[in-house]
Amino acid sequence: MHQARVRGVLCAAVILIGTAGADAATIFGIQAASGQIVKVNPTTGAIIDSYATPELIASTDPNAGLTYAQQLGELLYYNTGDVLYRLNPDTGAVLGTESVQNWSNGGLSYQQDSGQDLIFFSHLHSDVHRQTPFSGPETFFWSNGEAMAGLGGDGYGREFGIFADGKIYEYNPTSAEAPLNNFVAPAGAVGLAFDGVNLFVSTNQGQLLTLNADTGAVLHTVNVSGGNLIELGARATLRQAPEPASLALLLTGMVGMGVRRWRHQS
Repeated sequence: MHQARVRGVLCAAVILIGTAGADAATIFGIQAASGQIVKVNPTTGAIIDSYATPELIASTDPNAGLTYAQQLGELLYYNTGDVLYRLNPDTGAVLGTESVQNWSNGGLSYQQDSGQDLIFFSHLHSDVHRQTPFSGPETFFWSNGEAMAGLGGDGYGREFGIFADGKIYEYNPTSAEAPLNNFVAPAGAVGLAFDGVNLFVSTNQGQLLTLNADTGAVLHTVNVSGGNLIELGARATLRQAPEPASLALLLTGMVGMGVRRWRHQS
């Protein structure tokens, strides 16, 4: 009986560890047709909430930049001009603004390296530019042919972009070197986001697709009402799984609690 209790504690620890890294994302998208930033459930396509973009966006605008900065808990938005907006992701309220170069932008992404902010812009018909830090100078650029549309990163070192050759490239966000990986993008791909597990791609036909980030395989497809999303951001409900050492401590602690309880009841 007591051994069964200990086994139960072990099983609970294994289940907890197995689910610690699970991610369920909320997708943010710029819906130019409605002039809104919308929150979308990627498994159903349902719009959860919406609020107006911080500046007027044309209903026919094919491109703008949006990303969710995981470490900051902020939504970043850029369309045209020299202003990058930092937004409350739940209300759309402007938390602050930053200065950027006046680029013809098609995508936006954020990373953090050694505590330093890295902001990426997809410069249409050219390449990907990086600004470091906020309101700082351009530091690197990546060119794999023409940058076409969305960018997406998890904030922890993995960065992706859609390019004019019809492929999604993964590139190193801290070094302008050859791409790390690439695969064919879904037809009509315009928006891109990455939550640390899956890639999310919006198309000019109003679809939202979930992709395997390593192979590009389509895992799920939904339709979003109200118009296509021209750029995306992804907020993971749960962050990255604990490090192995943390998992070992967690397991040891749970087993210890089970053994002490067994001895107390013996």
